[in-house]
Amino acid sequence: RAAYTDRGANGILGVPAETTVVLRTPTVVVASGTLSDGLQKMTPEGMPVEITIVNRSGSSVKLEKIDLTGVSGVVISATAPAPYGALGGKVELRVDSATGPLLGETEVIKPSTDSAAPPVQLHASLSPTAGVHDVYLVFRNEQSPSGQQMLFVVLTATFQAGPPGKSD
Repeated sequence: RAAYTDRGANGILGVPAETTVVLRTPTVVVASGTLSDGLQKMTPEGMPVEITIVNRSGSSVKLEKIDLTGVSGVVISATAPAPYGALGGKVELRVDSATGPLLGETEVIKPSTDSAAPPVQLHASLSPTAGVHDVYLVFRNEQSPSGQQMLFVVLTATFQAGPPGKSD
């Protein structure tokens, strides 16, 4: 909250002004969003945040009311542990619905045989979009067999400001 009152002049009282801005961290725990079918939340021992397990291609998470003004990219923290049968995949970022306009997508995450490996950082450059929108993370692996099978695990999404086309 910021407030200011000028001094006034020649017997005129000062004029007050006030504004409030809500600041949000650019990093969102994906499990805090609204999950569709084909996803599950878990809090495994040793993980710093609740995780989202992606079990079906086309499933999504809705992150509500994200101000995309000046946002040029997103970094998704994820892992695909092969010892647990993870198949890998990618993340699409869509605006206003799971089938809405495509803002960007990450590179493909491949399964890792190293169960102690830290999560990988998947980068996605975003099309310039202004204003507050619901952002949908849509998880894809078109080669996965139908039915429930783990694709990968997602931890966080970090929205990055900068010039269009730059997301590092």
